[in-house]
Amino acid sequence: DTVSIAPLSTYEVTDNLDNPFMIAVSGDLPVNHNVVFTLKLYDSQLGLAGRKSFGRTLNTEYVNIDTGRISTTISSKGAIGFNYPDYTQGRGLTYNNGYTTIRCAGIVIANSTFEIADNIYGADSASFSNSLHPLALPSISDEHPLAPLKVTGSLADLMEDGRRPLGVSVNYSAYFWDDETAGDFFILDYDIINESPNVLGSLNVGFFADWVLRDNKRHRATIDVPSGLAYSYSASGGHYTGIQLLSSSPLRHYAFDKQGAGGSIRIDNGFTGFKKFTAFNSNRMYAGSYREDNDISSLIGGGPHTLAPGDTLSIGFAIHMADDLATMLGNTVVAAGLYDMIGGLYVNVPGDLSKGSLITAYPSPFVDVFTLEIDGGITLEHQLSVYDIYGRKVKGSRINAGQNHRLDIDLGGREIKSGVYILKISGPEVNASQRIIKR
Repeated sequence: DTVSIAPLSTYEVTDNLDNPFMIAVSGDLPVNHNVVFTLKLYDSQLGLAGRKSFGRTLNTEYVNIDTGRISTTISSKGAIGFNYPDYTQGRGLTYNNGYTTIRCAGIVIANSTFEIADNIYGADSASFSNSLHPLALPSISDEHPLAPLKVTGSLADLMEDGRRPLGVSVNYSAYFWDDETAGDFFILDYDIINESPNVLGSLNVGFFADWVLRDNKRHRATIDVPSGLAYSYSASGGHYTGIQLLSSSPLRHYAFDKQGAGGSIRIDNGFTGFKKFTAFNSNRMYAGSYREDNDISSLIGGGPHTLAPGDTLSIGFAIHMADDLATMLGNTVVAAGLYDMIGGLYVNVPGDLSKGSLITAYPSPFVDVFTLEIDGGITLEHQLSVYDIYGRKVKGSRINAGQNHRLDIDLGGREIKSGVYILKISGPEVNASQRIIKR
């Protein structure tokens, strides 16, 4: 294809946005197929004036996400950060355009020392298990009512020799936000289906992360049990990172001193199935303070569960980033509320969440009182209702005709706990809803 460009003056810039090159990709294109494109430039006499080549990877088995604060990659093989073992495919996990904070991270599913599926570190040093493979490549949608960006896909356990150690498939969704209240984390939701004829009687599902923070000789890992947050940081400063278990499940957490300090399971020389299953069946609260040159990792999950043939286990995690622990702990309340909403635990909450139109509520999160602004005010009586994530109405009042369009709403008191709420305005002039979070 060709595009004609009008004469250009020195330093003048032009484009072909009105007549772009269109490229059709075959439906049977191999996964992660590298394509080289070449642009040839000709002068007015059709003489070759130059060329420019660039490469792109098409039909990738991973997707890159950038919400403004968080940038990462969702792999089709159950991992985040990179498409392991290929570190050239992916963005890692960055916060506010900083350094990547992970070496390896992903879901781990284990029923015994030999019935394990994941794509994190393998039994040999510097290897990866590679026992989860895609059924449907990840795809991005911006049409979810509660999250501006959603990634979905599916995978199954499969060894390179064709064996299926568990006989499970996994449907996964990742939810991302870009606003002030939820821009510092994203949610990973997994549905694990037992496709085997066997009962999985000791099933543990967790999320592992090998963190890369400032000065890895001073890394620390621990857990805040009330929030279900396994968090890590460097004693030299920098970002906090965390994994939060969102599901109602028996909490399991193992903080690794990777070189084996302080009695930790050693994983720098290989992460075998025995070590993974042992970690699931142990609890270790702290890592990083036993030896100055010792790096850390974290595994948090739920179990053991019993999963009969054909049954599904749902489990969710939030991956958190923050500059301080207090902010991250506050965000765990928001993440837990959003996870419940995504899971459909709330009922009969009328209307959809407004997307920047008729009402504004701030600050969010708030402590006891927030301010409600109604665009342009109202001339007729309206109803104000506040619902919790279960659809229960926790507050209701009238907004009188001609009342000021800026109102202070008090949700103080012990009976209204910290969490996510839906604010609803209904009447002849305005019908709108908005999510708001109480600290």
